[in-house]
Amino acid sequence: MEKRVIIVTGWHYNRHVYSNLKKLENTEVIVINHRKDFNETGFETYTLPNTGFDWGCYKQGMKVITEKGIKFSNLYLIHDDLIFKTDANILFNKADELLKEYKVIGNGDTQAQIQEKTFRHPGAKGEKYRRIRQWVETASGIKVILPFRYVRGSFVGLTREVFQKIKSFPIKEGNNINLGNWSLFAFAAYIKYHFGDCVGFLGEKYCDSPYLEELKRGI
Repeated sequence: MEKRVIIVTGWHYNRHVYSNLKKLENTEVIVINHRKDFNETGFETYTLPNTGFDWGCYKQGMKVITEKGIKFSNLYLIHDDLIFKTDANILFNKADELLKEYKVIGNGDTQAQIQEKTFRHPGAKGEKYRRIRQWVETASGIKVILPFRYVRGSFVGLTREVFQKIKSFPIKEGNNINLGNWSLFAFAAYIKYHFGDCVGFLGEKYCDSPYLEELKRGI
């Protein structure tokens, strides 16, 4: 059986996360670090420039995977401010099972879809989403197909087939943390365009499942 790979965006350095990841079997962990003040993760760690927050980390990790020719079954993209509610092997084995049914999974159900009415919203909200859609279509060359589900960047699982396709999806670069959601939108739109409706979740609650709790920027 091929191993799974986990890309961790290193920022908060929650030792609880790294100690749980060390329990995993048949797994390679790659940490992409945007901070030079700490890199004692116990895993292969790359300190690289911040070119797009968490999704920028993930793209940098995907480049490492490609350059090293790492073979894997499923790929996971995670933050390091999560709370494991069960053994890490139970969590990721369950996630692997779910990826037999879906091509992309998240932890807690975001309970929302990006719909056409989102772009017709009056005022700044609608204008922001119209700008994001225009950027995605220009940067990626795809047409945004609505509606689509999205997965928070805290915990994303995807198949090797999806990895091969999304290596080229665009990242919004810049030093404004709000731009991270532009890349989240781009990822979700890219998935819908290439694979249709294929997103599942480990739990039904926002940011939560029986296996994992997602914190928000370390809080």
